[in-house]
Amino acid sequence: MEQKKNTADPYHDPHGVFTRLDTTPYKNKYLDIPYDILSEDQKLDIYLPENRKETELLPVVVYVHGGGFEMGDRKYGHIHKLIEALEKGYACASISYRLSQESVFPAAVQDVRNAIRFLRLHGEEYGIDEKRIGVFGESAGGNLVSLLAMDPQEPIFEEHIPEELAGVSASVAACVDWFGVVDMSVMYSQGESMPPWPLDRCPESRYLGVSLLEADPEWIAKTNPISYISPRMCPMLIEHGTGDGNVPVKQSQMLYHAIADQLGQERVELLMLEGASHEDPRFERDENMALVWAFFDKNL
Repeated sequence: MEQKKNTADPYHDPHGVFTRLDTTPYKNKYLDIPYDILSEDQKLDIYLPENRKETELLPVVVYVHGGGFEMGDRKYGHIHKLIEALEKGYACASISYRLSQESVFPAAVQDVRNAIRFLRLHGEEYGIDEKRIGVFGESAGGNLVSLLAMDPQEPIFEEHIPEELAGVSASVAACVDWFGVVDMSVMYSQGESMPPWPLDRCPESRYLGVSLLEADPEWIAKTNPISYISPRMCPMLIEHGTGDGNVPVKQSQMLYHAIADQLGQERVELLMLEGASHEDPRFERDENMALVWAFFDKNL
């Protein structure tokens, strides 16, 4: 991912590690659309190919950013790469959600589900085919899109639905998860080079609103996509680097094997990049992105 030294956004990018997407070159776009009214971060952007026919409804790839559940927004991160969807005949959308410094779990899950509902309800208005919604996320965003893929019937995820979105499905048709968080309860014991955060002050504890050392295991399990595997799940492509020092590759292996065991290997693919680190540039290389687009082409 392209990096810069200085940040102009201490809330979303406190360490100055991201580059904000310049939206100027994209002429056919809708920016800063609110899908809820509780937070300034409950907004999304939609981009459409310039050559789209006026009445044409396109499949859409929706980006859910990472950042430890506490950094980033819809104009940062892999949106730089995902917006290449426009060249491939897709619409592209990018979602912001409430970060842990504003609202703890399950707020982010509620938000991304409501954003999908918004896109489905208003699909025709924005040139989107509501039956062909795919999602992509990395790291913390990988966790959130994996939960979208499961379409869980979990009451706490349904507690704050805007009136106009009530009764609208939050299901998606395809999911790509890059090195996403899966089981927070074991993550820090799985990697040999995990960050040296005290467990009571790690990003996952801040996301939960309670230390991982003290959290009820049943509460932690509600953040785990494995908890919600069912035939409702859409096809999923998982990618992870074997040298990841932030989210151990065992996290994705656990998710893959749980899905394959319960639903069969045809429902999920796992690609491991040998030696690749967290956010390794190899993920965005053309040869790897060709696999991502082939997956979306097959399922959308």
